[in-house]
Amino acid sequence: MVFEFPGSEMTELTAMQKLIVHLAHEGKESSALRYAVFEAYPAATEGEYLSDLLALQNCKLLDGGEDNGAWIYTSVAPEDIVELEYSPAFAEKIIAADCGKWTEIDPDELIADLEVMIKKAIDRRAGKG
Repeated sequence: MVFEFPGSEMTELTAMQKLIVHLAHEGKESSALRYAVFEAYPAATEGEYLSDLLALQNCKLLDGGEDNGAWIYTSVAPEDIVELEYSPAFAEKIIAADCGKWTEIDPDELIADLEVMIKKAIDRRAGKG
């Protein structure tokens, strides 16, 4: 398998990267993936492993997400890679969709207001107000 990593020439996947893609085919919990990779490559370093994970994510062959409190890695077939739209036209759509009014807040005023609210709450709890 040969892929283009961002900022580099076309690169062939390393043996460890191929294993990661294979193991994560149907989704693999993070610690189980790490265990399986280090079982196959006991001399590998943590840095090499993390570097390969990042490289695979950068070239969109590996995706990660949380599922019921566990981080799951899933490999993505090259034909399923979808390039996301990042363009000025797309940014305009996002900005246009935001119909709310933004209000700038002075942090010092906010802190002063919070201090007053806290003092009132303490006084109420103590029966002073």
